[in-house]
Amino acid sequence: MDPNIIIEHNGKDYKRFRFMHINKTGGYSFYNWCVKNLNICFEGQGYAGDHDIITDFEDDILYFTIVRNPYNRIASHFYQWLKQGSLGDSHSDPNDDQAPRQGQWVKDPDDLVQHLMNGEVPRDCVRSTAGGFKNFGLPPRITLEKHNELLEAESSYRDFKYIIPCSQWITRPDKFVIFTTEQLLQAE
Repeated sequence: MDPNIIIEHNGKDYKRFRFMHINKTGGYSFYNWCVKNLNICFEGQGYAGDHDIITDFEDDILYFTIVRNPYNRIASHFYQWLKQGSLGDSHSDPNDDQAPRQGQWVKDPDDLVQHLMNGEVPRDCVRSTAGGFKNFGLPPRITLEKHNELLEAESSYRDFKYIIPCSQWITRPDKFVIFTTEQLLQAE
């Protein structure tokens, strides 16, 4: 990777870059494409960017992120959790869409959306051993302060950040270059 690469954005040259990876948006593909084709060296933690909400910004860093159609993102979660057996008793072959799903806590992406709208998250998807739903009593939109409060008080909540809307990850839209998953698909 070239540490001397410069990207101009809004009339300013940047030599430092950070990618906030909102899960289920195509972040790994974006990250790998940037590294391979643009030779960009991203700062931050972990492979393919930060899976954390960025709240502290530096003026000399250009921040990137990707957003996705909310329903498609939740459906992607559903199918990942289904494959992992995180939605209750999984059948013997998670790749077989026709196999019965006895004991499954969420029957389809629409059902998952309904539970999320009720402030409920499948317990198995927030690293709890008990089946069923954990009701965090969440309103449709939570503040960053409420999110941080729940992170401190409720250990099983830590994974819930992965299903909050993309818009709630982006605390300062003016600091990000924002792509959509659909734009990335068209670029290929």
